[in-house]
Amino acid sequence: MKKYLCLSLFVLVGSVLISCSSSPTTAVPTFTVVLPTATSTPTQVYTLITSVEELAGTWQNADRFFFRFYTDGTYHQAHTVGDLESQPYAISKFWFEGTEMNVEDISVSGVPSCQPNIGVYEVRMLATGNIEFVSIMDKCTPRARETAHEFEPVP
Repeated sequence: MKKYLCLSLFVLVGSVLISCSSSPTTAVPTFTVVLPTATSTPTQVYTLITSVEELAGTWQNADRFFFRFYTDGTYHQAHTVGDLESQPYAISKFWFEGTEMNVEDISVSGVPSCQPNIGVYEVRMLATGNIEFVSIMDKCTPRARETAHEFEPVP
């Protein structure tokens, strides 16, 4: 009985091996992977604002923050255009060093003060007539969150 079992097992293993062997004429399929090509994004045309006079005026961003820049090197921030003069939540000074605009808080009301931190931004005049503040360095997160946006002029 033991011999019969061993012989049966031998025949079974042999038939499995024979059925699993590959024929030398079997072709191996090949695949060609086509990767998508990179598409270029349009480059926004802008000029850099480098003086207090170029930035003077009232601007608003999509989040409804209003900034008014004065030719004396100060600016006010408010949630409505009407509050810019009477109730700004921040009054700051700004000046340019080359192509970089520096900002520093003078006084704030109802928002955290950024003093003594000075923020540094690049101000871009876009072809659309809007301006964009690009943060170069600002350790004051609330100020950077409100400033680093695109703004449109307020008539």
